[in-house]
Parts: sequence; C-alpha cells; structure tokens
Amino acid sequence: MAFENMDAKKIFLSEEFQRSFRVHSVAFRPLLESVFVGDYAALISLTAALNKISRKDCTGGMEQLDSLEPFCSNDIDKAALCFFRGIACDMQSETENADLWYKESVEFYDGYYWPFMRLAKSAHKAGRFTEAEEHYLAAIRCFDSVSSNMQFAVMLSSLYCNYASCLMSMGRLNEAETALHCSEKILPNATNREELWNALRILKEK
Repeated sequence: MAFENMDAKKIFLSEEFQRSFRVHSVAFRPLLESVFVGDYAALISLTAALNKISRKDCTGGMEQLDSLEPFCSNDIDKAALCFFRGIACDMQSETENADLWYKESVEFYDGYYWPFMRLAKSAHKAGRFTEAEEHYLAAIRCFDSVSSNMQFAVMLSSLYCNYASCLMSMGRLNEAETALHCSEKILPNATNREELWNALRILKEK
C-alpha cells in the first residue's frame, strides 16, 4: 500500500479518520473489531471501500476490496472481504451474487451473524423457508459469543421475530410462539411483535 504502517497508524488513529471508521464499526460490530488486526494500512483501505459502497459507488468499493486480498493474514480477514462484497452486490440488487459472497464468507469463518442474517432474509423473501430457518438458527447461535448491549439486544429480538415469521409460514405455530417469547424475553417493550402475535392467533384459530 501507499504508506508505511507507522504512518498509516497515525492516520488511522486521527480523530478525523476515526469519525468515518466509527460509522462502519457501529453498523458492523463486532466484525470490524477483528479484521486486519494491527494492519493500519489495510484498515484505511477497507474503510475507504466501505465509504464508497455506502455512497453507492459499488464498483469502486469492490475494486478497493479486491486490492485488499493479498493483505489477508487469516480466514477472518477473507470472510470479512467476502461479506462486504456481498453488501456491495446487495446495494446493486444483485441478490444471487450477494448470496454467493455471503456463503463464501461463512465457509471461511462461521462465527459472524451478519452473513447468516443476510442469507436468511434472502431465502425467507424467496419462500425458501427451510433454508431460511437454517440461516436464522446459525445467526442466533453466533450471538452466544457476542457481549450483550442494547444494539445487539434489538438485533437478536428482531431476529427471533423474523424466525417466528418463517416458522409460521411453514405451519409450525407452536415453535413460532416459542420464538416470539424468546424475542420478548430479550426486549420486553418492543412494539414490532404485535402484528406477528395477531397473525399467530388468527392462524391458531383456523
């Protein structure tokens, strides 16, 4: 890359750069906390790629991600690049390509919930409910290793709601009810479950 790692460290830790990096780290925590560890030049380039993707310059973002391939030192780095390539494809409504990247991501490392959540959403939307269930459960398992905070509580509660919706589509109403109770236990005051509860009651009354 264009600068030595010591210079890159100074740039990366600057307040101006950290403002940009924090936007992505909040959105994709804990993913960005464990990639290219200590390689500040790679982290700067990765942030630049994410900036391009967020501005819908997906071609430029993909090119920047491709340039990072030689700097991957482990499977987690490779998994992250695949995942962000999937995000770029999703931004361009290239769902099939996005799903291929997400699947490749979890082949390298299956400890991130993000690729599984994206795969579950895609399969659910396409009516592939058995496949969606598999990805929902994989995403839920990934949360076992995540430190609890409000952001993750909201995501996990919503994930259980989506999983419940998937189960309802398969006619597995008791399991859907259990999933909704899991969502309630994680985030008791969430308001987005009422529609699902109503739908479940109607299905049970038939």
